[in-house]
Amino acid sequence: MTKKRAQILDSALEMFSTHGFSMSSTAKIAKNAAVSEALIFRHFTNKEGLLDALIEQGNQMVEDYVAHLTSIEDASERLENMIDIANEMSEENRKFWKLIYSLKWQSEEHGNTVSESMKALCKSTLKELGYKKPKLETEVFMILMDGLMTAVLLRKPKKLSAIVHAVKAQYGLTED
Repeated sequence: MTKKRAQILDSALEMFSTHGFSMSSTAKIAKNAAVSEALIFRHFTNKEGLLDALIEQGNQMVEDYVAHLTSIEDASERLENMIDIANEMSEENRKFWKLIYSLKWQSEEHGNTVSESMKALCKSTLKELGYKKPKLETEVFMILMDGLMTAVLLRKPKKLSAIVHAVKAQYGLTED
């Protein structure tokens, strides 16, 4: 990826996650990236092309994370790592997830694509752990994690570690 392309994508992620997709113009993205608007069109065709490129980057990030989780042999440790994602969010990941969560409310098109591989891994992990209804428990787990991620993105809870610990306790991953 060229330096200019990376600048444009970083700027678009910043603008989309801060101001929303509909309120971010290519002119503002170009100005923020210190490039010409024509360069955006040359690399991405239009604003939707920028969004698609960001979604593709995010999907790759999720797939890399799922690959990491898949390499964890112990199912309990794997589930614990899935829960820990809320504690381990970098600022760059926070911007991406803020964008994804805002898109869930604005568009059916980009809503849930990034969670399918995580959902499949969760289901197999819960099945391995002996849950009688792993498909249903996966839905419960994903809803719980969705709420936790929403809280992290919107409110940044002061007692996040305690909340994450409580979620782990719900799944028998802690002593208490």
